[in-house]
Amino acid sequence: MEDKNRWYNFTFRITWPNNQEPRVWIDIFLADTLVRNAIELGQKKTPITLWRIHRRWPRDERGHEFSLDCYTTDEIASLIDNFFKNSKEHKMLHENNLLEEYHYNVDGENIEDITTDAWPSEAAGKTWLLNGKKAWPYYIKGCCEMFLHLIEVIKDDRDSGNDIGQIERFYQEIDKRLTEIWQGYGCHAFFHHLSAVFGHKPLHLQGQFWGRF
Repeated sequence: MEDKNRWYNFTFRITWPNNQEPRVWIDIFLADTLVRNAIELGQKKTPITLWRIHRRWPRDERGHEFSLDCYTTDEIASLIDNFFKNSKEHKMLHENNLLEEYHYNVDGENIEDITTDAWPSEAAGKTWLLNGKKAWPYYIKGCCEMFLHLIEVIKDDRDSGNDIGQIERFYQEIDKRLTEIWQGYGCHAFFHHLSAVFGHKPLHLQGQFWGRF
């Protein structure tokens, strides 16, 4: 019997002491190393149709988390899980008290199960809108692929080093450059061109007003 694709979630809970800013450089480090290598590892056996990364750091019971979601088989998910748990990056973060927890679990049976909670509640009863949820994972996969490419071009073949202090400084710089791109050019480079795909129609922004990019 063929192994069915499902959504699998791999989550790294980053240590976040009180009265300190979240160590967001660790997200970039994990994306550039473990996520990049895991996707390549999975593709060698079976193409991973859809995947995305997610980052969050509200001050709540979950705190600072970095996660990878993959729409793949149980075999590939187990392969990725073993790769993460036995990686030098996982060991280094744990030994330096930077990783509070790592876990993975099934996160949905259907493509649309990973769709953002912000998808309209009024979709109920509108088949075309409900079916649209199945398209969103392709959008976010493209965004995440671009994010990894941005990290790669910012690195420009430079090495992060092996010492945790060197690695921290290296990825803090990468994060700074990513922020500069997002804040300085994101409105046109990202939002404007996405708007163009949808025909430059006005967009309802956070329930307040309509605007164009």
